[in-house]
Amino acid sequence: MYTRPLTHLAGHQRCRIAIGKLALENSLNQLEELLTELEIERLQISFKDAEQYLALLLHHRDPFDRRLIAQAMTNSFAIVNADPAFEADDVQRLWA
Repeated sequence: MYTRPLTHLAGHQRCRIAIGKLALENSLNQLEELLTELEIERLQISFKDAEQYLALLLHHRDPFDRRLIAQAMTNSFAIVNADPAFEADDVQRLWA
C-alpha cells in the first residue's frame, strides 16, 4: 500500500483549473496559499518528463493525462485518479 503523502501538484492540473476543466471551491490565490501552507511543491515539466511523454504509447489521447503519466513515471509518483484507462500504463494509481 502506498502511504507517501501528496507532495506535488502537476502543472497540467493548474492548467485544467485555469481553463475550467477542474472545479475549485476556493480562488486560485487561496489554492496557492494552501499549497504553500501544506508544503506541496508545484511540479514543473522537465526535459526527462518530455522525453517520457514522447515515448508513451497512445493509450490516452488527452495530452493532460499523458503529461501526468509521464511525470509520474519519471518521478516515481503515484497518480491519484479513478480513471481505469490509467491501468494501461506502468504507473501506480491510488483511488482506483
